[in-house]
Amino acid sequence: MTTSLVLPPDQARILKQVAAIRMMRGSMQTASVSEVIRQLISENEPALRAEIAREQTV
Repeated sequence: MTTSLVLPPDQARILKQVAAIRMMRGSMQTASVSEVIRQLISENEPALRAEIAREQTV
């Protein structure tokens, strides 16, 4: 699935910089902004699911 994100330039720059740093450190093979976003979602998944659950019970 392909999803388009519209981000302010400073947020896009942060994601690109983090991806580049992770690639240089060797923790990622390529400088992938998508991978950074996937990791952020995975790390915050419990909170995101809790927010969804709260709305579904209202």
